[in-house]
Amino acid sequence: MQTRLAASLEQLVDAAELLPVSRYIRTRTVLTHRESLLALASRLRELAPVEVAVAARLSKLVWDQASPAYQAGDPGPLFAEVIARSVHVLRDERSEPR
Repeated sequence: MQTRLAASLEQLVDAAELLPVSRYIRTRTVLTHRESLLALASRLRELAPVEVAVAARLSKLVWDQASPAYQAGDPGPLFAEVIARSVHVLRDERSEPR
């Protein structure tokens, strides 16, 4: 599941790069968060499990047409909130002693 989600995040970035103007994707929003999206994808490819809430947020972001990544979805500014919350949780996971 994590690998599929990572690939979908990367594909979202690729689509935004290939189609600077899209009727479907909020390309400017996606490209603004390109580095964070790719960092999240990289983290998802690691063997360590990811908190279920983070995986759920990210899966909604890339797989649900009602998400802020898509023109027809929630307001664009929510995209930054989803990314920030996901990055924050994953960063905290890494800093916790195991």
